[in-house]
Amino acid sequence: STTQMLVGSLSWMAHGQKAHEYYRLEKFPEAIQEFDVVLAASPNDVISLLMRGQSLVKLGKYEAAVKDFDEGVRYSTDQKMKYMFFLERGLALPYLEKDTEAQK
Repeated sequence: STTQMLVGSLSWMAHGQKAHEYYRLEKFPEAIQEFDVVLAASPNDVISLLMRGQSLVKLGKYEAAVKDFDEGVRYSTDQKMKYMFFLERGLALPYLEKDTEAQK
């Protein structure tokens, strides 16, 4: 029904607002949880992908971050956003490679 869709989108928007607030406060685990909810409802939300990826980097979760940045490149229609994802991915990759080397 239209009412259920409206309630669903309001809930999704509330999670998005909470995610941005947690990110701003540098509460990255909480931000990631909220971005997970947003992205479950809207997997191609490039702003949430970017910010969740950045949050994952802050927690040293480089592999997951690179996946978010790759998804962002795939979904982004704006060239500046694509550039942001490539930049963030490029910054995270050396750390991911160090982690891989350390595990060998």
